[in-house]
Amino acid sequence: MANLIMYGCGHMGFPIAKAILDGRGNEASPLIIVEADREKADLLRRTLACDVVASHRPAPDDALILAVKPVDTRPLADSINHAMGPDNLIVSVMAGVTTAELSECFRTRQVIRTIPNTPCLIGQGITVFCRTPEVTGAHHAHTLRLLGCLGQVVEVPEEAMIDKATGISGSGPAYVFYLAEALRDCAVEMGFSRSDAWSLATETVAGAGALLRARQEDPTTLRHEVMTPKGTTAAAIDHLERHHVGRIMQEAFQASWQRAASLGTNPLG
Repeated sequence: MANLIMYGCGHMGFPIAKAILDGRGNEASPLIIVEADREKADLLRRTLACDVVASHRPAPDDALILAVKPVDTRPLADSINHAMGPDNLIVSVMAGVTTAELSECFRTRQVIRTIPNTPCLIGQGITVFCRTPEVTGAHHAHTLRLLGCLGQVVEVPEEAMIDKATGISGSGPAYVFYLAEALRDCAVEMGFSRSDAWSLATETVAGAGALLRARQEDPTTLRHEVMTPKGTTAAAIDHLERHHVGRIMQEAFQASWQRAASLGTNPLG
């Protein structure tokens, strides 16, 4: 594989580019970022130590990371298809665009569709992906190394699971941040300074996550370790359960999944 070419470098493209350039997943292939917007390109040049160009003609064995808006997919394909062939690999981080649509747009059937999340920025994320049957063993192995630089990797056998993963891991960090907001705001209302409230919220969330990962036990078990009958934690959990917060949260996750699935309705315009 000659080069990694990233088309677009937005809120998910940037963490991937940064992780690659930090040396966590790109032992051999240079990274080139294609960004037509001059202001964005200048910012990327100042932030990331790599080539940033307005356009780029891929070589026949390049891997193309697609991080553009879905509506920009067909114009991009029209501009580079003349240089592409069956040995090119497409790695997509776009929401709602299927492997079938990408195979139809580009002159290769080697397509990998991913759903990363924002903790990938610090190498602590999780990326769910699926692939077309045409993806070669070499391309598959290279992609595992590439995605591994972002954190954990889960491969699913059915593409429908990608939209479902969006509702769990893709949007998941926002759910945790929402909880951190509630903890912080409540601490402020109780009289803590905003600085102390921020520390109480963030360290509680971060510490609980670290403990959950370290112990590798069911979260219900860990929750009950904090609770004592008729104690303070039990009072909080009882309140949440009386108001069916667990069910409401699951309905929210389902809403995210359904929105992700709806994006697949004519996402290319």
